[in-house]
Amino acid sequence: MINAYGMHGRGKAAVDLFKQMEDESLVPDHVTFLALLYACSHSGLVDEGRKFYEAMKNEYQLEPWPEHCTCLVDLLGRANHLEEAFQIVERMQTEPTAAIWRALLGACQTHSNKSLGEIAAQKLLELDPENPRNYVLTSNILAAKGRWDDVADIRMRMKEKQLKKDPACSWIEVGNKVHTFIARDRSHPQSYEIYEKLGQIIDILETEGGYVAQTEFVLHDVEEKEKVKMLHGHSERLAMAYALISTPEGTPIRITKNLRVCGDCHTFTTVRRHLATASSGGLGRPALGRPALGRPEMEFWVHRMGFDGFRSGDPCLGCPPALSLKAGKSEKAKTTRINGEGTVELIICFIEAINAGSKKQLANPTKKSKKD
Repeated sequence: MINAYGMHGRGKAAVDLFKQMEDESLVPDHVTFLALLYACSHSGLVDEGRKFYEAMKNEYQLEPWPEHCTCLVDLLGRANHLEEAFQIVERMQTEPTAAIWRALLGACQTHSNKSLGEIAAQKLLELDPENPRNYVLTSNILAAKGRWDDVADIRMRMKEKQLKKDPACSWIEVGNKVHTFIARDRSHPQSYEIYEKLGQIIDILETEGGYVAQTEFVLHDVEEKEKVKMLHGHSERLAMAYALISTPEGTPIRITKNLRVCGDCHTFTTVRRHLATASSGGLGRPALGRPALGRPEMEFWVHRMGFDGFRSGDPCLGCPPALSLKAGKSEKAKTTRINGEGTVELIICFIEAINAGSKKQLANPTKKSKKD
């Protein structure tokens, strides 16, 4: 149950359940603490995670496994306490595992700590040279520094070792059939309609929500326009567009992705607050609109209209926080904690607005019907 709370980003509920265990004199074991640290990591509960790690050693006399150290490093790394995470790795009495260095490297990439990231990348490739994921992480760190020659060298080493990374993909179930998309995919029978719908979404976000593509998340040595095209073709956006053209209003949209969502895709799904109040085509608050549920790796996050803002990166703390979204002329983009449970409920009301019709329906967002 603690682990399930962690998967759904409900770290506080996981902590409360652990305290209930203690109150009922149930003795936690290694697995309990592993699930607890995981829950803290994926909900940003840094202080709680530190406390439980120490309690595990001092109060329950449980020697941490490498997996516990990985969770602690991941917890600190996601919260941008990278130096503290690195010190913990250096102070380990046993040799840090590849998973520990990978957690640190992933956090360095997220928070743009390139110098520490290079150290982690070097250690990772030494310990686990046959894992293609490690080369991808290393390549991304080098690309962020503009070291394209080194990036080419990493890719050549992958090719020599005949290593291939799994492509990022998203999938959605519609009509008892799973539809899978990769980046810039045009293999779907309804590809034309998908890209047409995606174009409508982009147009509205740019004109009504001030969305600007964050090309720093494209780690390829290509022109700026090409980077924008690459971002707009990310698999989760294609899956979202397909859901909009193939499901009736009121149907929840559930998208699963095999990798973490990039920072620009977070921003893409965050629109100005006034869109949530648009009174077009049944876009009302009573049922909180049409939710879109996304699942990156083993985490769940939910986009739901009707809230004032979002708490960036929670529980998807492995994803870069949604960067600045251009605010309207009269209000700034707000960042608020949605609830005490730590779930993410980002505004994604543009889904309903686009399903309802044209941009004209968003022209007067402050007008509300009596029903609204």
